[in-house]
Amino acid sequence: MLKTVILSSPASFTREFERCCREYGRLHIAAAWCGNPKQGYGLPFNYLQGFKGKVVATVGTAFNQTHPDGIKFLQALKADLRVFKDDGALFHPKVYLFSSADSVALFIGSSNLTFSGFYANAEINVLMEGREDAPDAHQLEELRQQLKIWHSAPLSFKPSNGWLLDYRKKFERNRAEALPRANGAAI
Repeated sequence: MLKTVILSSPASFTREFERCCREYGRLHIAAAWCGNPKQGYGLPFNYLQGFKGKVVATVGTAFNQTHPDGIKFLQALKADLRVFKDDGALFHPKVYLFSSADSVALFIGSSNLTFSGFYANAEINVLMEGREDAPDAHQLEELRQQLKIWHSAPLSFKPSNGWLLDYRKKFERNRAEALPRANGAAI
């Protein structure tokens, strides 16, 4: 049986995520948004920096909210990275699936791969962990299939340097437009 734990505080979520980064050899991420690795002392990215295994990541960019440096960080990690196409359904998952030869740890919840999602926001996540051959672990196969679908064409693409330059312009324009709204200016 997979052990299930509700992680109702940022501290419990980040503590377990950090532990899994130390103990597991593979990580599959599907996150709506990826943050700035330079914000908040590099958290949660410093956990990934120390991760010794293979990383597969599918990230969204809806509303130009994913930080371009987060994408560059994942590229620098040599992650198998794809960006979900922003021309269909809104990509909104927050899934972190760790695995090793015989064990699995699955985080599903509301935390994006951002400093705020791990430390500042009111978030809730669930951790399911146990042996890969547990009687209820067969449920993970459907999730793995969905992760593969999101990570493949026609739903996602490998970001090129040209795409990242164009996206950075959109991201910065989005940030510049948001500043007057945040300061109470008329929309």
